[in-house]
Amino acid sequence: MSGRLGRCQLYGEGMTFLEQFRIAFPELSNATDERVEFFHKLALNAIAPSRWGALYDEGLLNLVAHNLVTRYGKDGNGSPVTAVTQGKTSKTVGKLSVGLESKSRGIYANAGDFANTVYGRRYWELLQLIKPTLWVVGGGVGCAGTVQH
Repeated sequence: MSGRLGRCQLYGEGMTFLEQFRIAFPELSNATDERVEFFHKLALNAIAPSRWGALYDEGLLNLVAHNLVTRYGKDGNGSPVTAVTQGKTSKTVGKLSVGLESKSRGIYANAGDFANTVYGRRYWELLQLIKPTLWVVGGGVGCAGTVQH
């Protein structure tokens, strides 16, 4: 396999996307190659390399992992994941009380489905880096382009 569908440069020149996916996410080793390739093909239509620049491969890998886990569970071969584990913000022992952080706060407030997996959260973080920055000039709004880090 070659061309846009099969090649990814994040972990090494000439490695296929599937090879790099396996290196990046060993915890998803139970996911079949067919499932990974299916979500890879879908993700290729969702991410424009020209817009993502140097973050393209990492964004693509995380989007594929997010979609795979959302559909087939945390190992890529089971039940769907519907929510990410929430961190505790407080705790009481007498008469038991536990406070949980909300996934709808902070940088994930508008992340929607992406807030449900660690891969989706990383994808969302990368997406925030490549979004156009708006600025005001002479009463009008202009686009400063993409943020480069």
